[in-house]
Amino acid sequence: VNRILIGIIAESYFITMTYGIIDPSTRSMNMANAGHTPVLHRTKKNGGDIVTPIEIPGYPLGVIETSFKERKVMLEAGDTLLFFTDGVLDCCNKTGDRFGMAGVETFLKETSSVNLPARRLLARLDSFREGLDAPDDITAVSVIFQNGDSDGTPQESDPT
Repeated sequence: VNRILIGIIAESYFITMTYGIIDPSTRSMNMANAGHTPVLHRTKKNGGDIVTPIEIPGYPLGVIETSFKERKVMLEAGDTLLFFTDGVLDCCNKTGDRFGMAGVETFLKETSSVNLPARRLLARLDSFREGLDAPDDITAVSVIFQNGDSDGTPQESDPT
């Protein structure tokens, strides 16, 4: 895909992405990154929530001919992965404060017991911006790892 994009998109454009494949049987996810924001991984350790950015270096697609590094992340039941665009980081309030990575990490720590963290993040950003337009696209996707012994049937979750 990268080789094709180099030949068809203008020099001043590029595409970022994170690619991941979850393997429930090994409780892991293999990931590659092409210049995208780090994925945040929330897990429980020593009775508390730990939020860690999964940083994988890589050029955006369409910039240079390159190979992409892959990283394996181990997952436990209840772990959350939060994928988001840089527009989330760039949101500002009326006083010019930027939401930033610290804001996303704090949000994820504070919402450890709630369902649908991506949807709640978008609501938090609406409140944070105080009616200001978003400076860029805002997209967030959350994945909650339920159990490595699943038969593939979607799990119902309690919205409370």
